[in-house]
Amino acid sequence: MVSECDNRKPGDPASQVIGAWNVDVILASTSSMAYLVDGSVAVNNGDAFGGNADDYPVSGKLGSISAEATSSLLEILLDPESYDWENQKSCIVTPGVKVSFHDSSHLVEIVFCFECDILVVYRDNELMSAGNFDYAHGTLVEWLQLEFPGNPMIRELR
Repeated sequence: MVSECDNRKPGDPASQVIGAWNVDVILASTSSMAYLVDGSVAVNNGDAFGGNADDYPVSGKLGSISAEATSSLLEILLDPESYDWENQKSCIVTPGVKVSFHDSSHLVEIVFCFECDILVVYRDNELMSAGNFDYAHGTLVEWLQLEFPGNPMIRELR
């Protein structure tokens, strides 16, 4: 369980991207995992975002995420400076990484497309929100490479 990282501020747009209830699940998570996903499946279905998190099938397991790593990831995701608030994108998201957080009742999954720097948040398999993480691209790549240094696909991210 992660408790030391709760950087939410009421009305903070970054908190709105992730969602306050979702942050609660992440902070109370008893199981946290990272996966490689095949984002091309949703693209083949013609969806800009997958209708639900299952639209992005897991193609490999990266591993569990420690409480310390979860805390550092939340720090990045809750930083308003991580996001491009000005520009709309017309990309079809093809994520390569999914992180999942389970508490006793709920599942929060965040999928990351490092091609267009869009993340999509799902709660209990329902689309909740999305954000343009353009300014955190490098920081998120560094986080993944620090947490999963043995994975060749993660090592190739730039």
